[in-house]
Amino acid sequence: MTSSTLASLSKGFAELSTDGQFMQLRSKQVRDYNLYAWVPGFIGDFRWEKLITVTPGGSTDAGTLTYKPPRDGPTLWEIGTPNRSAASFFVPEPDPNYIKKLYVNHPDK
Repeated sequence: MTSSTLASLSKGFAELSTDGQFMQLRSKQVRDYNLYAWVPGFIGDFRWEKLITVTPGGSTDAGTLTYKPPRDGPTLWEIGTPNRSAASFFVPEPDPNYIKKLYVNHPDK
């Protein structure tokens, strides 16, 4: 039996359906997985302390899992939004006096 994470099988992420079901994992061997989760807008991660054993053709019921954020109360100061996206950050164009000429008029711009 090997130990792994869901990320290695699903290329990083698995989303829950509206009824709280995970995606279906197809494995030809018994494997143990760690369960990590995060909630957009909340700081911190959830890590379930037990390993989840997935067997071929089987079903695993983890029961009801409750995420408790590591802190409670108002946020005093924050950079960006805790949603694991860099979309709220601005990256300015570099000063043309200090940019390498190799990157001027680059086709990616």
